[in-house]
Amino acid sequence: MRVVNNSWGSTGRFDPQHPINVATKRLADRGIVIVFAGGNEGPAPNTMNPYSLAPWVISVAAGCKLGPDPTNSRVHCVDPLGRDSVLADFSSRGVPGDTMVHPDLLAPGVHTVSTRSSTGAFVSAVALTHDARICAIAPEHVPFYTCISGTSMAAPVVTGVVALMQEAAGGRLRPLEVLQLLQETARPLRGFETWEVGAGYLDAYRAVLAARAR
Repeated sequence: MRVVNNSWGSTGRFDPQHPINVATKRLADRGIVIVFAGGNEGPAPNTMNPYSLAPWVISVAAGCKLGPDPTNSRVHCVDPLGRDSVLADFSSRGVPGDTMVHPDLLAPGVHTVSTRSSTGAFVSAVALTHDARICAIAPEHVPFYTCISGTSMAAPVVTGVVALMQEAAGGRLRPLEVLQLLQETARPLRGFETWEVGAGYLDAYRAVLAARAR
């Protein structure tokens, strides 16, 4: 095992002695990369998932898709300051000027389309219509697919890229090396600050190339 995704969390202050943080530290010390969802309590500052703030953990914020997007995810990324529509309104923010309390980077986490659970509650016709309209899913596929938004969707994107990075590097990368490469290769976001988006938007291609070069 090289990487663990954590699409869950809590609120409050970071406590290094909390059992969750003790456990993730032990995993990191054994060379396992820990990825955590940054939280969905935005846009207010100081709303980060505390488990994502451990220095040995990769904290992921949620952004909108940068390319063509039939789901119109950018309705969640309209910026009150007129900046590019990339940061989700719900994505938790850190503390301005704080070098510890902030996400590490941003990844796609709005209107993520995936398979629908076949064992959950009955899906109403209203819900199906909503999914077809918002998720841009063909009507015949709506009973089987849906979409959802959150940093819990963004974190697995980063986790998958970490797996590709380890494959490219022969599994040699330590957790802090992985974080460093992700941040060095992320796309800077003009006008945004570290407490909002960390190092910028995930660039999977550049991250894997950088890992291969190690």
